[in-house]
Amino acid sequence: MNGLNLRDANVNLQNDKEIVRAAVTQNGDALYYASAALKNDKEVVLTAVTQDGDALEYASVDLRDDPEVVMTAVTQVQRFNSALEHAGNYMRNNKGIVMVAVAQDGDALKFAGEDMRNDKEVVLAAVAQNGDALEFAGENMRNDNEVVLAAVVKDWRALWFAGEDMRNDKEIVMAAVAQNWRALEFAGEDMRNDKEIVMVAVVKDWRALEYAMEAPCNNRQVMMAAVAQS
Repeated sequence: MNGLNLRDANVNLQNDKEIVRAAVTQNGDALYYASAALKNDKEVVLTAVTQDGDALEYASVDLRDDPEVVMTAVTQVQRFNSALEHAGNYMRNNKGIVMVAVAQDGDALKFAGEDMRNDKEVVLAAVAQNGDALEFAGENMRNDNEVVLAAVVKDWRALWFAGEDMRNDKEIVMAAVAQNWRALEFAGEDMRNDKEIVMVAVVKDWRALEYAMEAPCNNRQVMMAAVAQS
């Protein structure tokens, strides 16, 4: 009826495989109350992470580095705080595992190993799911034109996490402000001084002038577009 009732069972029953499997089948988090031996039992742990991927947190250290267990866990998770957070270091650098995790939740990139956060294929998969995942990418990826463009096309707010050169890249900034004028706030100085960029933002909302540099604000065409609104 409620797997978490395993908490109130005596120690011997928390070490009973049949009872623990029944508990984790109903609620994966019941693994927390299982004995150490059963937290290291692959069959029990697989049952738990199949019910709830985040139950991986309660598995033994060895099983948190088991490819089958971790792959099962990351496949189940559909929400933020991916099971990847609870995987062992080896698994967080396993490309197959990480690709599945970021496809479920781009923010899972936060828990990937350093090599994976600098792997272009992995980062592209993450930002395709959630543009803001760019925040967790390695420095090289936050300065990669293709990656950053894919991120801002998905979510203009990703511009905030882009490298300085990318925030001064006209194609990238144009893609961001075309979605939302507020993206101008995150653009580099050169772009905030670019009449064409500022014009696109101001046409959407005159308040974009707050983020523009002096030159566009002294341009008659830009100011006409602004005062026509307010």
